[in-house]
Amino acid sequence: MLPIDPWMDKEDLYPGQDWSSEIIKSIKKSDFFIPLFSSISVDKRGYVQREFKLAIDTLQDIAPGNIFVIPVRLDNCEIKYDELGKYQYQDLFPDWYQGLVKILKSIQISINVISGNDIASNTVGTVEEHMRSSAAHDNREDIADLKRHADALIQLEKFDEAIKYYDSAIELNPKEISYYHDKAKAYELIGRYEEAKNTIDKSIIVKHDDVGSWLLRGKYLDELKNFEQAIKSYDKVLDLDSRNKLAWNNKGNTLSQLGKYKESLEAYDQAIKLDPDDEVILNNKADSLSELENYLECLKFSNRALKINPEYVDALNNKAVSLYWLNKDEESLKASVKALKLDPENVDAWQNKGKALSELGEDEEAIKAYDKAIELDPENAGLWSDKAYSLHALRKFKESLKASAKAIELDPENADAWNTKGSILHGLGKYEQAVKAYNQSLKFDSENEHVWNNKAKTCHELGLYEQAVKAYNQALKINPNSTKARTNLAKSRKALGK
Repeated sequence: MLPIDPWMDKEDLYPGQDWSSEIIKSIKKSDFFIPLFSSISVDKRGYVQREFKLAIDTLQDIAPGNIFVIPVRLDNCEIKYDELGKYQYQDLFPDWYQGLVKILKSIQISINVISGNDIASNTVGTVEEHMRSSAAHDNREDIADLKRHADALIQLEKFDEAIKYYDSAIELNPKEISYYHDKAKAYELIGRYEEAKNTIDKSIIVKHDDVGSWLLRGKYLDELKNFEQAIKSYDKVLDLDSRNKLAWNNKGNTLSQLGKYKESLEAYDQAIKLDPDDEVILNNKADSLSELENYLECLKFSNRALKINPEYVDALNNKAVSLYWLNKDEESLKASVKALKLDPENVDAWQNKGKALSELGEDEEAIKAYDKAIELDPENAGLWSDKAYSLHALRKFKESLKASAKAIELDPENADAWNTKGSILHGLGKYEQAVKAYNQSLKFDSENEHVWNNKAKTCHELGLYEQAVKAYNQALKINPNSTKARTNLAKSRKALGK
């Protein structure tokens, strides 16, 4: 038998892992890369294409003559990579079995070249004997064949047909939980999470103490936004295996979804104890620290993640956010630019770039960044709010008012959008409407000192000195060191006759 240990994202990625990072690691560690091309995959945009490009780039480090890439066609499609033109591809149609024989021969040729064995005496006999031996024990209608057909249909993105094959495999061997897992993952690929969860529930009936089943159950409950039940599933994993890194990480993610950021930090810390070099978990902790506005610690953990993986875009985004709030705008801009070089369609990176440019006084460029982000995610209220802020800074009040109105339409509880609207109305001299907008902002975020200052200033200009004094006092309660609030408070007190 050939010494082959295949790695497939469908089989070897676990809930909570960063799939892009894990796939990159696995390609770089592999001796062989067998890209599967179909009429659907060759027309896909995004990560599928980047994964193929990475494999092609890795070819530069492979000794000449050694087989590393074996392109395989699942149907009569056109392989659109010029770099692969010098490699003989193999078809798995119309005869899947004969195609597999040839792939195994190619792998053994490469193994023999590397080990120095006699190719002629080893290759053909070993491969064909192995295939004949397998065929002798492998009836095309048995369970293994059903699973192979299902897996091939998954690659062709014929998910409903694949599920039928998994059902047949389960019917023949209902005690094999891996078939339930495969079926659930097929449902997952088409976004049918309720059916995926129900399938996993059946696997748990078969084997109640299976860690993988409980992890998947938690994952699907997360997708269904049933966060409390998801946490119970992860707790069940931890009852079975208290050192399960993924369960601690996933529990942290779910607690973050519930806004329980301090509790999420405790879960992430447990995961980090088990694996201090997992960049995904380190960055997840950075996410929670950012939500808690602990930007120094957020920067620390995003930098730790980047030390392990310098091209980790999510960590670069966290770094950019931290530096922005720490008033290090040029460094924040550099982090965003690097993130965009790695992922030109990353919405967060475009938004972070816009924020840094705005703080640097380059609002025209900031608007370009926001427009690119809006093009990618037009329903993101935060982007419209940020664009409104930059338009306001350029004194383009009418355009700014439209952008803030769009933000409020998308998210009526967006405090920043209401604050920006108030500032715009103030700039237009519509002070009473401005105060109403500030009140709406404070309704959704009563701890924002800047909004209290804005409201106080507008009240003062309306002659509402008593309300101005109260608003400035609120700002000072939040930030006792605010020189601006203290100075303006004195002016309002004087106007009030105090």
